[in-house]
Amino acid sequence: MAKTEKMMSPFSAFEAFTSGPSDSLKKGMEQAMSAAGDFGNLSRDGLAAVSESAKASAKGMKEMNEQAMSYAQEAYSAGMEATRSISSAQSVSEAVELQTAYAKSAMDAYVEQMSSFMNLAAGTMRESIEPLNAHASQMVEKMQSAS
Repeated sequence: MAKTEKMMSPFSAFEAFTSGPSDSLKKGMEQAMSAAGDFGNLSRDGLAAVSESAKASAKGMKEMNEQAMSYAQEAYSAGMEATRSISSAQSVSEAVELQTAYAKSAMDAYVEQMSSFMNLAAGTMRESIEPLNAHASQMVEKMQSAS
């Protein structure tokens, strides 16, 4: 007896050929779409972190500007008062003493103001970087969990 081989129709062969890759292609597309969604969420979160950072920077700059204006007004007032005192001095030695006292107090006020500025700038930097660091940590965690 002769063995007969069963022949597939062209449609059956095409269906068999395309059904296997179709499943893996479908799975790959689902993974790609999921990754795109995750990337979109990370991008949105990144923009939110940048926005929070900018708000903290703006708040710090506003405080620094207010401090600078206050210092300038106080320094101007102290300078005007020193000028009045020095101009009404009864002797040269009294004028020199008043000038020396003013110079010392002006320098002390300047050093104190610069120290305050440095502390405010450092605090503003910390507050500005905090949301960006949190977002970067979140991204690293997601990348590590994805791999």
